Order: sequence, then structure tokens, then C-alpha cells
Amino acid sequence: MDRRELLKKSAALGFMTAVPVSFAAKSALSSQAGATRSSSELASSVAGPNPLMLPANGKIPVAFPISADARVIDYAGPWAVFEWNDHFQLYTVAEALQPVVTSDGLTIVPNYTFGTAPKPKIIVIPGQEGDTEAMVQWIRKSAENADLTMSVCVRASVLARTGLLDGKAATNHHYSYKSFASRFPKVRLQRGVRWVEEGNLATAAR
Repeated sequence: MDRRELLKKSAALGFMTAVPVSFAAKSALSSQAGATRSSSELASSVAGPNPLMLPANGKIPVAFPISADARVIDYAGPWAVFEWNDHFQLYTVAEALQPVVTSDGLTIVPNYTFGTAPKPKIIVIPGQEGDTEAMVQWIRKSAENADLTMSVCVRASVLARTGLLDGKAATNHHYSYKSFASRFPKVRLQRGVRWVEEGNLATAAR
């Protein structure tokens, strides 16, 4: 499956900034308010699309690792985008099957634990406060065979903690530029962009 098709559906729902896909990078970045570089320079920081491959049987499994205080918009927005297409199997995964209280008091019962979850082909990491070492290890291991691992907003830090972003370009919410650059000097932080995609890793600024 081409990620461009996913973009078309995400645009219809108004969640383009929640799901990083490189097809619209040039047009999106050139219209970014307050950008400090030219549109050609910004676009050059975003790698070309990495196609999603449909399995011979079944759907593409999409995992949403969640923990305490997960930001509703960070997982509900991407979830709605993927749900729009019947090719995806969506599920939440956490350290335990106990109910997770997310932001604004919304409670979610995870579908799987890190030990029982199906192997994902797509991983979406929403903003949250309760990310643990167990989550980081699960993401690191699962990303090895995933077609796409993406972070939303400030949780680029979770992806960076796995070491998978070392030597690669990534972005983060602009409020966290300074702390992110200090904590993860091996990551090539891209400022002033909405998302960055390199290989099978993607980070979104918000």
C-alpha cells in the first residue's frame, strides 16, 4: 500500500499533522509559518516514501503503545486516520492489561501487553508521561521488523531512547528542541519542520 493513499484519507479527516507521510512534505513545509529556511532546504530534510506492503493474508497490524496520561489527540487522531482504511488492524499495547487513565480522564483498557501483542508492522507512539523502560525495549525490538515506527509530538524522546534515531534526522515539538538536543546529541534534530521521515522511522512535531 502506498502511504500517499493514507495521506488522502488523513486529509479528509483533518489529521495531516498527526500522521507523518512524506508525500506532502514539500507543500506542507513550504507553507510552515515562521520557517527559518527555504522550502527546498526544509523538503530536503525529509526522506522519500517507504511503501507499506500488504500481507498476503489479513491486515496490517498497527500498535499504539500507551501508558498513564497518554494524550488523547496524539493517539485518537492517528487512530481515526488508520481506522478509515479497512487494510489496518488497530490495537493498544501496554505494560499490563490494567485500565490506563489518559489525559482528560479518559480510561482505556489495553488490548495486549508487551508480552502478548501481535508483531506490528506500524508502531504509533503518542505523547504520554508514563513511558517506561519496558515500553522502550518493546519498541526497540518491534521496530526491527516494522515497516514504519512513528512518534507524535514530544514522544520523539521515546523513540530516541531506543537508540534507533542515532545518526538519523528527526524532529520534535518546538517547545522541546533544546532539551531534546541536549539529551540526544547523536540525533540530527530538524527544526522548523512538521515531520521528518527517514527509512522506516518518522517523527512529527505536533
